[in-house]
Amino acid sequence: MNPYMQLAKKATRDFMNKPWQQGWQWAIEIESNDAPTDFDIYVKDLDYGEGSIDADTFQVGSGEIAIPTRSTAGEITMTVRDDQSGTIRKWFEGRLAKVKNKDGTLNIPVEYVFKIKVFDLDDDGNRKLRNTYQVFPTKKGNVTFSRENGNSIQSFPLIFQKFMSVGNKVL
Repeated sequence: MNPYMQLAKKATRDFMNKPWQQGWQWAIEIESNDAPTDFDIYVKDLDYGEGSIDADTFQVGSGEIAIPTRSTAGEITMTVRDDQSGTIRKWFEGRLAKVKNKDGTLNIPVEYVFKIKVFDLDDDGNRKLRNTYQVFPTKKGNVTFSRENGNSIQSFPLIFQKFMSVGNKVL
């Protein structure tokens, strides 16, 4: 057999035998007294950055040099489903109310920061902690109602701001 074909077959075999993490192999947990205990079943999608460093660039002759300047905290976005009781909507509105008062004043972080834990799942359903983030709510995204999608479950995005990009001091 051609040596290139042998390498191609080996690469294919190695690829097929690798236990790749699937897009559904994750779980989420909210560490907050008022959060629904079954919060994970409401979460449809999860999107967040695990780290980012901003840089400024300076021109040097015809080129440039980049200097790291800061680490940004980032956001966590979840697309969530809700039940007929509005469990997630009511919980999130309550969390938003802990950040900002009706008179426009803001509260102190210890009153509104809470933890989101992200877990990886293996094929047997075992959880392994991936990251813990201290966050606060910033936005409940657009809610769309449509009678054309009669069999779909109502869903909408929730956006959380990570509290800090340095350290992990618990409030």
